[in-house]
Order: sequence, then C-alpha cells, then structure tokens
Amino acid sequence: MGLSFDKSIGTIGGGMLVDKLKMRDRRWYVWLAATAMLSSGVFTFIILTTDNLYLALGLNVVGMGLFASWLPAVLALSHGLVSTANRAQATAVLYFVINIIGMGMGPATVGFLSDMLAMPGGGESLRYAMLFAAVFGGAFAVYFFFRASRTLISDMDNAPA
Repeated sequence: MGLSFDKSIGTIGGGMLVDKLKMRDRRWYVWLAATAMLSSGVFTFIILTTDNLYLALGLNVVGMGLFASWLPAVLALSHGLVSTANRAQATAVLYFVINIIGMGMGPATVGFLSDMLAMPGGGESLRYAMLFAAVFGGAFAVYFFFRASRTLISDMDNAPA
C-alpha cells in the first residue's frame, strides 16, 4: 500500500504542528496524537454510517490526513526519550509494534468480528466490525495518550542524553 496524498499532507502537517506546539508544552507530543486519533475517529464514524458515497469519499480524505498526523509526534517523542545511540533501535521497535498491532492484528480482528456478526448483522457485518474497531481502538489510543501526558515532562527530563 503506497502513501497517498492525504496521508502525506497529514504526516507533514502533523510534524510541523507538533514542532510549534511543543514550544508551549511538551505534552503536545501526546496531546496531538490523542487529538488526531479522536478527530479522525469522528470522521471514520460518519464515513461508516453514511449512505452518501460522495460525503464518505470527501470525509475520507480529511480523516486519513488527520489520522496520519499522529505519527511524527510519536516518532519525535520516542527519539526524545532514548539516548542518541538508541534512536534507531527505538524507531525500529516503534514501527514493529505499530505494524504488528495495526497491520497485523487490526485486519484479522475486524475480519473475525465481521464473521461473528454475519448472522445477526446480515450484509452490514463488516460495517459494524469496522465501527467497533474504530471506536474501541481509537478510545484505547486516546486514553493511553492522555495517560502518558501525566508523566511525560518528568520522563523527558529524566531521559538519557
């Protein structure tokens, strides 16, 4: 899967935005990620519940851009929490976890839920499975990003040089 225009803009925009916001408060590294997850979740909810194809396609462009904007903040944060010598390893571990959970477990979980809902949900089981994954996956992400903000400043202050 290639990088699309909306995700490119979201990633670059997210990086530029976190560079500005972190000057006010370093917790914006995780606040921006939480906000991106929450706002893209709203777009995903509307996309999956509308019957208007053009509305869904238009909102998908914006929603995917917003969703992609969390990555630069989290990547920069991971670099700020480890020593210079360990940044490549931290990046590798971060991408490994993102790919295992997001690209590995995500589609399998949605498929499993869709199969479980196939009888009661009829032809709408995939829609409901995707809604479930978006709502609960997004809620977990937002919760943990906000939870991380509670100790982030002291964690960064105590990080190795």
